[in-house]
This record gives sequence, C-alpha cells and structure tokens, in this order.
Amino acid sequence: MSTRPELPKYAVNHLRKVADEFREQNAAGELPVDIMAIIELDLQIEVRPVKQLKEMYDIDALIMSNMDIIYVDQDEYMDSLFSNRLRFSLAHELGHRLLHRDFYESLNLKNMSDAYNFMKTITDDEYTALERDADEFAGRLLVPPETLLSTAQTLLNANRDELQKLNVGLPLILASLTPAIAFVFGTSEAVITRRIQKERIIEKITWP
Repeated sequence: MSTRPELPKYAVNHLRKVADEFREQNAAGELPVDIMAIIELDLQIEVRPVKQLKEMYDIDALIMSNMDIIYVDQDEYMDSLFSNRLRFSLAHELGHRLLHRDFYESLNLKNMSDAYNFMKTITDDEYTALERDADEFAGRLLVPPETLLSTAQTLLNANRDELQKLNVGLPLILASLTPAIAFVFGTSEAVITRRIQKERIIEKITWP
C-alpha cells in the first residue's frame, strides 16, 4: 500500500491566488518574468541540466523531493530557441514546490532513476491533478491577466484599420496577434492562446 499523502484538491481560484501573490512578492511589474533568476538566486534552487532528459523520459524538467534541485533537459537549456519553453517548465516545477510539497517530499526522489520509477507507479488521476495544478500556476504566474488584456487591447487599437480588413471574428484576430503577445511575456504562442481562453479575454476586449 502506498504511503504517499493524498494530493490536495485546489480550486482554480486558489491556484491563481498563489501565483498572483508569488509574482507580486518576487517579480512585481517585471515582464517577462525572470523565472530563472528567481529560482536560482532568490530561492537558491539549483537548475541542473541533464543529457537526453526529454528523449529518455519524455519530460522537460523535474523537481527533486528535497526541493533544491530542478533537472532540465540539457539541449533545451543550452539552445535559446527553447528559452520560452524552459521558462514555462521552470515555472511549472516551481508550482509543484509551492502546491505539492508534502506529496513530493514523500516520494523521496533523489535522482532520475527514482523519478523514472515514480512515473511508472503514479496513477492517471494523480498525474492529471499534478500537471493541471502546475500548468495553471505557471500560466498565471508568467501571464498576469490584467497585462494580457491591456497588451491585447493595445495591439488591437494600434492595428485596428488593418485588422478590420481581415473581415473575421475577434477570436481569429486575436490568434493573429499571439506571436506579438507571446513576445511580451516570453512564452510560447500556445501558452498565450490558453491564457486568452482561461482568462476569458475575448469577453473583456473592446472591439471593433
């Protein structure tokens, strides 16, 4: 029988509150959020590159049970093309540290071998809950909703005449702006698309 503690069940509003409070305390007004500096300098967590982490285990990053080491894929760590992906992965692992500390400490993960064994035993429900919580935390931390709304509105206003010529609805118009929005927040376009949906930005936009 597993001795793992039961995972806490968080409402979305709680996850967002934790992310907002952490950002306010550690990166108020800073965009893109310098998650690497926060993790390594402020929190004194080591970011340790591992060869073929993604290839061998199909994960980009993983925090250890002692909460002072985050393993990351070495290729992604060294290649600036993956900087946005790495930023989200680090924010995701930070979410585990803040939200699931008791659970992770109970796993006693000391190295990648321990992590591999854990991945073989975790239930689908546990995995889904862990990833959902950490993804919501990371997205909210890196993309503050008020700034997302103001950035989208500013881009719409600045390109209003050109965008109106597209003769498509607001969802498609915003989709065309996701590269520019993603640049502001230092995230992938996929992250911005999810945050636009989750934060219901379309309902708050003034258009046309």
